[in-house]
Order: sequence, then structure tokens, then C-alpha cells
Amino acid sequence: YQTKKRIGTYAALSHDLIHWRKKSKFSEINETGVVIPHFQHQGKYVMYFGDTEIKVAYSKDLKIWEVGKTIVSPKSDFFGSTSLQVGQAMRTEEGILLFYYVRSGKVPYIHFALKAILLDPKTPGQTLKDFAAPIWESGENWQNQIIKPLGLVEYQDALISYWWNVPQGLKAIIHPFFASRLKKSRSTATELGQLLLKKFHKNPIIKPIVDHFWES
Repeated sequence: YQTKKRIGTYAALSHDLIHWRKKSKFSEINETGVVIPHFQHQGKYVMYFGDTEIKVAYSKDLKIWEVGKTIVSPKSDFFGSTSLQVGQAMRTEEGILLFYYVRSGKVPYIHFALKAILLDPKTPGQTLKDFAAPIWESGENWQNQIIKPLGLVEYQDALISYWWNVPQGLKAIIHPFFASRLKKSRSTATELGQLLLKKFHKNPIIKPIVDHFWES
């Protein structure tokens, strides 16, 4: 959760995915994080987090987190120095599949890439395979625009990434890359047009500000 005055990572509960109740703030983590669904390592939940580099953290109760080693560090590429942001993590037959965003360049030549790394479920901080080629990269049609990654979801054996694009609005990209196709490090993505979604004004995430797209 981010405002002009503070930023933090919070836990919240919901019975219908509309009404949310804030539980607690993670004092150890103030960056974007994802918890692996339906997975524990030695009795602990596992979270990957980071907005510059990506680290792993462990918790017995989803409240107090023990920060572990760095999983992925930023590098320099053709577009300049990079920063990373965790996207999604899921358990597969091959291992823990972690998706993350790579941001490089400066306005108006901001470049985004979506990448993946496979981690060992027996040692969640250990890399099994780092997919060198990105799953998707932004093109020239995304330059001179304000771009913010919003999240990733699994749907019908595909991965869908959501982005906030100014001035176009919410966009979705369908990536055929998925767990059953791990041997393919890159595939053709389908970019959908502007999504006309109506905000739910009764969504009480802490104290909703409907004009903030991240509180939809």
C-alpha cells in the first residue's frame, strides 16, 4: 500500500474479494511481495519480495517475516541500469516458478521485460534454472507513456499480465508461456486493447481512494 506520505506491505483478509479487513503491517518488508499459494517450507510460508532486487522471506504466522538471501539482482543491459519488481510465484511440478519485471532506461525510453526463474521447493532460495530470454518485452508503441505493472494471474493454461498505461488505461497481455511449457523460454504474446473496467466504489481497502487505480 502506498500513499504520498508512506509505503508499506500489509496483510488483509476477505471472504468475498470485495470487502477487505486490514490485519497487520509487515515491519520487515516495505516492498512489493508475493506469497506462494498453498505452499510451506519446513512449516513456514514463503514470500518473494522486492522493487529493486528480489529476496526471499519466511514466516510461521504470515505476520513476522525473516528475510533471507537475495534471489535476483539488478543488472545493466542495452537500455542502461535495471530495477526489478516481483510479479507472481507459484508451485509447479518442476519447482517454484517466480515471475518478475525488469525495468530499464529513462523517460521517454522506458523498457519493460517480463522474466521467469525456477527455484528449488526444497530450498526456496536456490535457483534451479534462470530463463535468459524474457517472456515478453515492451515495444516502441509503449514509449513516451507512463507504464506500471499491476499483477499477473494464471488463467486457462496461460499467464495474463496487467498494466496501467497512461493515457490508454488498463491493459492486459496474454502470455502462452506457462508451467507445462517451461522448456520454452519465450513465446508469442497477445496484447489486448484498453480494458473498460468499472471500479467498485464500496471496496474498503484500508480507506479506499477510487481515483487510485491500485485500489480498484
